[in-house]
Amino acid sequence: ACRDDMESIGYVAMYFLRGMLPWQGLKANNKRDKYERIKEKKLTTSIEVLCKGYPVEFTKYLSQCRNLRFD
Repeated sequence: ACRDDMESIGYVAMYFLRGMLPWQGLKANNKRDKYERIKEKKLTTSIEVLCKGYPVEFTKYLSQCRNLRFD
């Protein structure tokens, strides 16, 4: 969906700024568990924490993306 694409662009921008994302490097016994851990980390990492120390526009952008409806 377009919403996912836009949110992904925001994550890529934060990756370039931060050098990593909080859900990178998580370990698990298998791929399914790893993807579940990544999902959980994404859901529990607030946009404010992810974007802390960077221009407020990144927080606003990701917040707007999360508030878009799925098509």
